[in-house]
Amino acid sequence: MAVVADDFANKGGPKPIFATQSDNIEKFGTITKQTHSIISKIFGFSDAQEDQEASTKTAAPLPKEDSIYAKIQKVSASTCFDEQALIDFVSEFKKEVGNWPGDIKKIYKVSLNSDLSPYAVPNQSKIGEWLIGKSEENYFAEATYGTTKYTVEEYKALPKKPSKSSDPFALMGASIGALSRWRQHEQESTEYKLETVTKTKRYVDGFNYTHSAEDRILRFDFNPIFEIVPPLSIYMVSIYSNRALSIHFSYEMLNRKNWGNYSSPVCEKWRTIKVGVNGKGAAKAASEHIQKEIIQWLEAELKKRAE
Repeated sequence: MAVVADDFANKGGPKPIFATQSDNIEKFGTITKQTHSIISKIFGFSDAQEDQEASTKTAAPLPKEDSIYAKIQKVSASTCFDEQALIDFVSEFKKEVGNWPGDIKKIYKVSLNSDLSPYAVPNQSKIGEWLIGKSEENYFAEATYGTTKYTVEEYKALPKKPSKSSDPFALMGASIGALSRWRQHEQESTEYKLETVTKTKRYVDGFNYTHSAEDRILRFDFNPIFEIVPPLSIYMVSIYSNRALSIHFSYEMLNRKNWGNYSSPVCEKWRTIKVGVNGKGAAKAASEHIQKEIIQWLEAELKKRAE
């Protein structure tokens, strides 16, 4: 019936309807323990049922596969990674992403600095703000804050001169209406002065790690060999937990100040990719993704200068 139904469906025909008088539960024979024993004896086998019963009595009870404990073990093994796995990934990523194509090295001298602290990253406040938005993922890093002062114009009430009407003893025994009129009069007669007030507020100024590891912040400097080629700066920052890793990267052209000095990078825009550390070849795949984007952008910019 399944074959016929599939054939109709593949040929665009109507869905067939099957009529049968069978309930498909007919018995074709009865196999007893004695029958099993006879068959096993003829072929020289031991009684399979007896072996099964014996093993059932001696074997320890197995945990249920669908228990919450078994699920936790499976999910943890597939999604989480330990500290050594993180260290291995960061080291492998540094090696892979530092291997730029030969055509790039024909026009640039590429240098790498991997001994950086978060405070040396330009526009690090954007990463701190990103961490605040990802607080539920429990990354091993946190936003840092600074304080700044600012001024605003506010109206301040001037102290009032004492008067007879403001004497609470003079109002004793007054009606509710009279008290209400007195209160309204007091409010209307209050004088205000516009003053400049200095206040303090907090703002996100960067981020810091809550775990120590090497090579998690990389800076590449592309120093041009030819004068027409623009200098480049690339930053890559790994933010991680025990089950997630995101790489923030920013690339930009620098302005020449003279033949040997360039402007400082600002990392105005950050790009982010999430990497599965447990995946096969994860470091290489992440490196290729970032390099491909940067090279395509660079080739488009070089094409403008070559025209």
